[in-house]
Amino acid sequence: MNKLIDAIGSIDDKAVENALAIDSAEKLKVAVLLEKRSLRLRYMRGISALAACLCLMIFGGAVLRNALYHEKPVKAVSPITEVSSADEMKKYLGFDFPVLTEKSPDKYLIYSFNGEAQKGCVRYGDGSELSAAHGTGDISGIFGAKLTGSKTTDGISVYYYSMDNYNYAIWKHNGFSYCYIAAEDETDLCSTIGEIIEIIK
Repeated sequence: MNKLIDAIGSIDDKAVENALAIDSAEKLKVAVLLEKRSLRLRYMRGISALAACLCLMIFGGAVLRNALYHEKPVKAVSPITEVSSADEMKKYLGFDFPVLTEKSPDKYLIYSFNGEAQKGCVRYGDGSELSAAHGTGDISGIFGAKLTGSKTTDGISVYYYSMDNYNYAIWKHNGFSYCYIAAEDETDLCSTIGEIIEIIK
């Protein structure tokens, strides 16, 4: 008898009233099992609802954080905009621009089309230039140059060109295009390219 009382002790009053109206122990046992199953289903539904709410909160928080903290690129007002630093270039371009620490920057330039920044370029005091842009095209702006060779540097294919007094290299990595134009007296172009690739990787 005590076992029966223990078994029905955690069941609500309505279920107990229904059970008292049952005329056999076998039917009572079935009623208790059905009520326990019903309770389990209610708990599972509650847990599922809580989990769904938690997922929505996490997703909503991520969307809100992106909306609040993701900086949109600054619009350019002219086709060529000079800025004061690589950090300012990032505001226009939307990506970190590689900076050669052993060279002295002379100018930081943003090239734009219809107000959208297309390419960043740093001109150094020795006459060399480093450019970077979204996409995988040739961003050198030099036409008619002769391909003098190619080399794989740290897993990246680099193509070397020459035209008159210009020696330069182009390559692509992770959805970006790069171009480095060497200074007139620069003799170790491959070493400089290796340094840039190390920075961007």
